[in-house]
Amino acid sequence: MNTTSQPKTVTSFPPLSNQPWIIPTPQAPSKDDIASLTERAQQGDSYSQGELGNLYGCGEWVPLDLDLAEYWHIKSAETDCMNGDFDSLEGMADMFERGLRVKQSYEQAAYWYSRAIESEYTVVAHSALGNLYAKGLGVPQDYEKAAELYRQGAEDDSECYYGLGILYAKGKGVPQDDKLAAEWLCKWAETWTH
Repeated sequence: MNTTSQPKTVTSFPPLSNQPWIIPTPQAPSKDDIASLTERAQQGDSYSQGELGNLYGCGEWVPLDLDLAEYWHIKSAETDCMNGDFDSLEGMADMFERGLRVKQSYEQAAYWYSRAIESEYTVVAHSALGNLYAKGLGVPQDYEKAAELYRQGAEDDSECYYGLGILYAKGKGVPQDDKLAAEWLCKWAETWTH
């Protein structure tokens, strides 16, 4: 048995089209499809508005245009809100905070997180807006406001535990208190172990 043999080199690969896990690239929509989508968006269809925002934000099948992406995403969120659907508020805020398919804007992120909190439909808006206040991103730095937001959201958003723990540990916006810091941080850690 030869233990010093060279590894085999692959000289060809099987065609990818024969592989069941390869998802084919969707066919590009026609100009008529884009025109129809635009018409539905202009008529107030929230889904079409969001899809146009996605297309312009990615530059996929239309020219990349972050201003148009922002316009259509905002129209979609506003249409949803008028119809009593507040799901999109946090998504809008997250898009602006991270610059996903729109120009990054912490000011816009703060605005949309605030709208989510006002609508009382929120999962992460308290912690996310609290983080913006703690860091002074898009809003004036205000540790007391951050602590207030973390307290308000602590029942539904475990990231608020972490925010409060850090503020108590550093004594920012709240009195420095190692015991309370440890309690909040342990409470946060428990959410990751269950």
